[in-house]
Amino acid sequence: MALRELSRAIWRIGSGRPRVMILGGVHGNERTGVEVVRRLVDRLGGGGFEANKFRGELTLALGHPEAIERNVRFLDEDLNRCFGERGEEESSAGAPRSRESQRASELADHLRELDVLVDLHATNKPSAPFVRLPGLVDLAYFERCERVFLSALPSTCSSVLWDPLGLIAQGCMADEFALRNSAGKVYLCYESGMAADVGAVPGVAAAVDHLLAATATWPESFASEVATPREWSHFEVFEVVTLDSPSFGWLGGHGAENFQAIARGEAYGRTADGRLVEALWQVGKPLGWQLSLLLLCGKLGSRWVGWPGEHHPSARLGRELTSRVGQNSV
Repeated sequence: MALRELSRAIWRIGSGRPRVMILGGVHGNERTGVEVVRRLVDRLGGGGFEANKFRGELTLALGHPEAIERNVRFLDEDLNRCFGERGEEESSAGAPRSRESQRASELADHLRELDVLVDLHATNKPSAPFVRLPGLVDLAYFERCERVFLSALPSTCSSVLWDPLGLIAQGCMADEFALRNSAGKVYLCYESGMAADVGAVPGVAAAVDHLLAATATWPESFASEVATPREWSHFEVFEVVTLDSPSFGWLGGHGAENFQAIARGEAYGRTADGRLVEALWQVGKPLGWQLSLLLLCGKLGSRWVGWPGEHHPSARLGRELTSRVGQNSV
């Protein structure tokens, strides 16, 4: 088998099932995924990875080569908000399209009918590594992801984020697109830590090797026991906190990191005239998301029993944003 480049920064080796895709660099400043993909390209292109370690078809891709070259998150708009119906409609209508929308259309051809997608990301604020899974909260789906990839992640990763209502990106992320176009397989996004930190590369690369080895016994590997089970905390996004004033400020030390716990009734932010905020903040854009902890105390069909979060209106000028339930924020 020989690795071949299909188009710019998209490579493939092998054929048949399972169809696996490792995607990095959807955001150009998130370096871990970029390095993991580049190392795989070097290994496979140089014959350093034994062909018998995996079977089927493997696609490797750098999501946004131009943004990677400039070390920026995106150029015109967020690429990971372009895998939806809007981009397809613009393409059909011949309307002017952003560079990200065009790249999303190119990547979409490779995201359809996959058995496995691992989309490698990193965060722009301090955060322990975590996994985000697309679609409805589903125990069987999580267990498949755990068997083939999550169980091999560094032990510092113990949080799973679900967004069943598509509140983060309205269903327009790469893994959400893959799920819509071939439901029931393994699609996930792994957030490895800070965007510029490449210290996570060895651990992520080892988990990818575990995944590729698992494909050698596919489909049996999708039903095998987890080698190293761990305690996972599952969270569900229940509200988008939108920046409604350029004078917003965090309170009580909140906002510095992801997954900070907020007690019921605690104020975590407010607006106040004259306060300057970071350049990345944009009025009308998400400032963060509130999460409720899912208590895995039982199962009804494919849904876990837990405590749903409670919604509250966004704060107006001078009002405090307060928590109604014990929750975490990201």
